Amino acid sequence: MKKLILFSCLLFLATACKKEDTSPLLDAVPKKKKVRYEIDCPGCFVVWYEQNEQQLNESGQTTGWFKELDVDVGFVALVAAHNQSGTPAAITARILVDNTLLKTQTTFCPISGVVLVTDTIK
Repeated sequence: MKKLILFSCLLFLATACKKEDTSPLLDAVPKKKKVRYEIDCPGCFVVWYEQNEQQLNESGQTTGWFKELDVDVGFVALVAAHNQSGTPAAITARILVDNTLLKTQTTFCPISGVVLVTDTIK
């Protein structure tokens, strides 16, 4: 019983004296990330998500297409491309976060291939 009371007192003192962590390292953690969507395609209909969960799209996009946006951690990134060129081709979509490749996908479907890449930003 004495050990239980002593343990309870020590636990109370440990939690009562706990300092709030004001480490400068916590302030150094970025709250925003730079996301870049890219596609390689001869002529694609492209769909992507923006920060406000709005879905946007553009038609007739080719290799070299990209979009960059600043997003919060936890954002669900998504980019999809549908080959509309009428020419059989591989299509690739990529998501980069702070200039580092997060995810990529290539589809080798004849004529009307579709590729979809999605991930949560951490």
